[in-house]
Amino acid sequence: MKISKFIKDLFTTGFTQILVLFMGLILLRIMATALSKEYFGIFMIIRRIIAIGAGLITLNLGVGLARYVSYKKESEKEFLNVSLLTTTFLSLLTIIIFSFFSIPLSKVFFNASNYSILVPLLGFYLFSFGILNIAYAFFRGRQNMDRANMMQFLYYLSPVILALILWGTFKNHYSKILVFYYSLFSLVGILLTSAYIKNNISFSLFRKIKKNIHLSKNLFFYSISRIPSVFFLTLAFGIPVFFAAHKISLEAAAFVGIAVSVVRLMEIFVTPFNLLFLPKFAEIKRNHNPQEIKHKVSIVVDFIISALPVFAVLGYGLAKYIVIIFFGHKYMDTVPIVSLVILFSVFYVAYALLRGILDGLFSFPYVNLICLSGFFVTAILSFLFHENILFLVLDFGLGLFFMGMISLYVLIKKGNVAVKATSMLISLFLISGSFLISFFVDRWIINLIPNELWKFGILILYRAIIILFLFLLYWKPNSLWFRELTSRVKL
Repeated sequence: MKISKFIKDLFTTGFTQILVLFMGLILLRIMATALSKEYFGIFMIIRRIIAIGAGLITLNLGVGLARYVSYKKESEKEFLNVSLLTTTFLSLLTIIIFSFFSIPLSKVFFNASNYSILVPLLGFYLFSFGILNIAYAFFRGRQNMDRANMMQFLYYLSPVILALILWGTFKNHYSKILVFYYSLFSLVGILLTSAYIKNNISFSLFRKIKKNIHLSKNLFFYSISRIPSVFFLTLAFGIPVFFAAHKISLEAAAFVGIAVSVVRLMEIFVTPFNLLFLPKFAEIKRNHNPQEIKHKVSIVVDFIISALPVFAVLGYGLAKYIVIIFFGHKYMDTVPIVSLVILFSVFYVAYALLRGILDGLFSFPYVNLICLSGFFVTAILSFLFHENILFLVLDFGLGLFFMGMISLYVLIKKGNVAVKATSMLISLFLISGSFLISFFVDRWIINLIPNELWKFGILILYRAIIILFLFLLYWKPNSLWFRELTSRVKL
């Protein structure tokens, strides 16, 4: 069997993302057990601060680096060094500010001054996380995913090992566990990054950076101009939960939060594509081959129109089991809204799939407009219709709908891709048919089979039969994406 490098990278990156997800879940379980509820709350707050602060401390240069290393390969080391220099400078500034104002910042972050010792450590952790993201983006831009994935795996494995050791060493000493955890984890990140990029760092390269300042300007403009999309997307996902908490109840906020989390969960299936598409399409653009761009874009668009919605409609009837597996039996009341959000998730998954292509091909930040549309629609509808949980989930779903459709429209228009009306109609017929079959068969199976394990197995089995039927009947003889797949995987 001969498998292309892209397919190998896709599988290894996907496998790494799944491992990272599971290591994250294991870490949460360890920390939830090792820490008191109060200190576990601190741990969770720090995670949110890092998630927001990382983009600011790196000026979103990770995205820009992944593109420009592939687009301008001859200047890859200059791009890496200027990104590391910028992140180091901003991190140093943050560490100084966090050290001098640790007590007031502790009140801001944790609503108490007695956690001030953790504030300067936050600065070091941001530095460690920031430079690792830059290094990962560098190898991603080089399309050296073996190296990038191994670095990411080791980085996310280390906190699990540290947490276990510290839990055994400092039982019931919660402050010590967190102090040593963030100190050692930051050090691991710095050492790991240094080991992977030491051969690509050179202070003499800064003279080249000065000579080619216009290249650095392009990198910075490209990266910084995309920062608003991060905030718009965060707000789009946060607004339904906010309205649920303030207009209905905290329990309603938890329910809506579960629905929102399910959409994020779906994103993991396309994250490997997004990670690979950005540098790949930047490389194609570098080669100045519009026909190849058109062909590649057509393949992705064909997959989104013909296949992606089928998986969403087949997932609709599995909402009960998704809730049980990830959130437990006590949240069974969320099954109707989770079912609904699974249908809408196809539009967000389409956006997530296309985001890397848009960023790879175009300097203009179309993602800002797309995420703004999602935020604007969700915000307006949530303001007008927030009487119950179902309305808020619908508001959120319509925001995702606009994000997906605008992404698709921009790429079709800019990629000069023609979408045949007959293909659209056939896809619509197959999607509708799949939904109706699964809807009625699900109810028949639920009423007929009392054993939950057998019921779940049969639900999965007949969905696999539907997918196989569609594959043989339509995808195999007609779809562009299947032809591309078979050309890259030769038996």
